[in-house]
Amino acid sequence: LDIEPDNEWALFNQGLAISLRAVFEEPPEGAALFQEACSKYDRILEVNSENRMAWFNLGLALFSRARLLEAPDAGGDTSTARICYMDAINRFERARQLSDTDDAKAKGYILECKESLSDLGATVA
Repeated sequence: LDIEPDNEWALFNQGLAISLRAVFEEPPEGAALFQEACSKYDRILEVNSENRMAWFNLGLALFSRARLLEAPDAGGDTSTARICYMDAINRFERARQLSDTDDAKAKGYILECKESLSDLGATVA
């Protein structure tokens, strides 16, 4: 990335590695790492807004961050978790728009986000 800072594959792999590391951390640290992964996927989308996998993985990082934020050990930050779930829905929807197929995985995560939002008391369309 020092040589080629806009290299999509390098940014993608860095975001993926950070996300994988976040899975093994406790909620506060894990949530921060998922936020860092989001910044990598956001950077990819600045370079190439048609990168479906970046949209999908950004949605997944936001979804995972929301799960950790709402956990009691993370202080139960349901307000930020709601925002992350809503943002994740938008990212998964964009990934679906760019897909040649129905993209069942993105569709499944959208449903999970909506269920989580409903559980948090948010009105979901």
